[in-house]
Amino acid sequence: YGKDLDGKDENGNGIEVTELRFDFAKLSGMEYAEAMDADSRANNAFRITATQGLHLFAMAAAKLTPGLDATDIRRGLDFTDAQQAIQRATVFFVASAREAEKSILNM
Repeated sequence: YGKDLDGKDENGNGIEVTELRFDFAKLSGMEYAEAMDADSRANNAFRITATQGLHLFAMAAAKLTPGLDATDIRRGLDFTDAQQAIQRATVFFVASAREAEKSILNM
């Protein structure tokens, strides 16, 4: 990611984060639901909005980035990084929806 994000370590000291790692699999069901509820205008269960994607990515990145929470990440990403984050969240969403559909059909 091109822009440095500022956070705090466990002692409250300032830290600079120059790279974000993320793992969507670390999200709880409630965190996933909160990300999906982040955009009240969303009305299509088969597509996520940019707002939902950004929330989903930020939550996944916060899981692996000590000192930053999802709000810090959402607000700190520049345009280019936000686009990439939304794209990654969208790919995750589509892939997980396909897997869920397969498992439902096999019940």
